[in-house]
Amino acid sequence: MLYTEIIPKLLSEIPQVRSKYCEEMEWLEEDLPHVIFGLVVTPFIIESLKNKLNLSLIFNFLEEMATSNEQVQEVLLLSILDSLILEERNLLDFAKTQMGEYTKTLCENAEKSYGF
Repeated sequence: MLYTEIIPKLLSEIPQVRSKYCEEMEWLEEDLPHVIFGLVVTPFIIESLKNKLNLSLIFNFLEEMATSNEQVQEVLLLSILDSLILEERNLLDFAKTQMGEYTKTLCENAEKSYGF
């Protein structure tokens, strides 16, 4: 996956985020991946983890991001995994059970860098 493809691919593969995406785009000037993932995707992931819904869909997408180029991995790390590690510790262990191999490795490396 390329950085320029993240948003269209997200909307195609996880259509459940489309309404929130459209709502945010009413006031945003452009759909920068870090912003969209921070405002739309991360809250969707957190809610999905709490309700145990859409998990395979989400974590398959995240695994694809984890196996992509550095720019895409950076969106995954900074806009999703950092939030789980720093703000949603109570959901992190469960989230790890849903992660693919590469996503989990990125997450655990980030945790170590934060001293966890």
